[in-house]
Amino acid sequence: MKLSTSEPGMLVSALGHTTALVVGLLAFSSPAPLPEHQEAIAVELVDPNALNQITRGERNAQKVEEKPTPRAERQSDVVERKEAGEAKADNPAPP
Repeated sequence: MKLSTSEPGMLVSALGHTTALVVGLLAFSSPAPLPEHQEAIAVELVDPNALNQITRGERNAQKVEEKPTPRAERQSDVVERKEAGEAKADNPAPP
């Protein structure tokens, strides 16, 4: 392939791609340093067996409760809905 000065498209494209490749390699060659280590947060793990034992209760307890209170389930908000045709006046159709 012959390079000509009257059609510099191939030369300009190669130079542009090479420049972009070099800039990209230089930009990503050295990663930013990691921040200094921060103070750790204390976390307590609960064993599933211990959790089951707590929720189950004791078999040889001194006093048996009469009836445990039922767990309250979350209820959704009640939204009042009107049936079609209950409006006092019909709205006119848009033009």
